[in-house]
Amino acid sequence: MALITLSNAQLAYGHVALLDHTDFSLEEGERVGIIGRNGAGKSSMLKILAGIETPDDGTLTIQQGVRIAYVPQEPVFAEGATTFEAACAGVANVIALIDEFSTGEGDLEKIQSQIESQDGWNWQQRVEETLDQPFRPLFY
Repeated sequence: MALITLSNAQLAYGHVALLDHTDFSLEEGERVGIIGRNGAGKSSMLKILAGIETPDDGTLTIQQGVRIAYVPQEPVFAEGATTFEAACAGVANVIALIDEFSTGEGDLEKIQSQIESQDGWNWQQRVEETLDQPFRPLFY
């Protein structure tokens, strides 16, 4: 079963069609590279897959429990931010949940469950391990 499926997607800006009945699926364990000319719709398709943009038409199906992260082609970082601080932006939602939990207010059981479902108690270790990983290109 596919983790992500995009079916019959259409996306246009004005009269320029970027995606014209486009299909895409990603199976578990698969690695893919998306290649195309500038302006062909590669980034737009990835934004649709990440839920940042919506297609004009078509269907996006994401298997329950799948988490998607999108790294923009030209990321914007806070001025003066360290690499660690910039990487923490990827787990900002977990950090916010931990901050909320530490106030002792709200539905603590629900908040704790959300933190644990994302391995949130180990967020700092996960960020440090990610930053310590050597660069490995996707194409071997």
